[in-house]
Amino acid sequence: MDLPRAFTYPFEDEEWSNKLPITLILGVIPIVNLTVVGWALDLIRNMLAGSARPMPAWDGETLADRFVAGLTVAVAMLIYYLPIIVIICPLAILLGVLTAGAGGGLINTAFDLCIRLVTLLYTAAVWLPLSVGVIRFARTRDFNVFLQIGQNLSLANQHFATFVVLAIYKFAASLVLSLLGLIPCVGWLLILLAFGVNLVIQAHLIGQAGVDVMNRTQRGAA
Repeated sequence: MDLPRAFTYPFEDEEWSNKLPITLILGVIPIVNLTVVGWALDLIRNMLAGSARPMPAWDGETLADRFVAGLTVAVAMLIYYLPIIVIICPLAILLGVLTAGAGGGLINTAFDLCIRLVTLLYTAAVWLPLSVGVIRFARTRDFNVFLQIGQNLSLANQHFATFVVLAIYKFAASLVLSLLGLIPCVGWLLILLAFGVNLVIQAHLIGQAGVDVMNRTQRGAA
């Protein structure tokens, strides 16, 4: 996998000046940015198909389909995180009631730290099957692949090193983008565009992982 290429590949596309600005603009609009998620799925699918210029074009005919695809991923993520939401939300409400008034600050802080730790551990647990599900969904557009957790985990375990590298690169890319917000004067604008920029970079990284998995699987079957 190639982290720098995830940042540079869009500019290899002759039409990047048309495709990329639209992606970044739509990415800052709530709800509408689900269309950009669908666009990112098309990018991953193009990479899996071996396209030399994987960045998809924008046209009116694909907007609805891309919105539905992005919404589908959002629903899948909600399902994956529903168990921890169901557990944590009632506990947070109960704690707020019990610690209302003086003396609750320290307890609230400790509970907040516990929630963050549990959420981090849970995210680590579901990240593998969810990531594999995204790769498979990008190619098939079949929602059921998200529910095939056993198959997703099996595929992830077979290519564990690839997904470890993917996790590291995704974190590194997000960290770099967060640092852009420190740039004087224009930092706020860069942060505003960060969703779209991050989505483009992350999609390419996921596509790289998908291609690597596909190539290794084909070599193993040969």
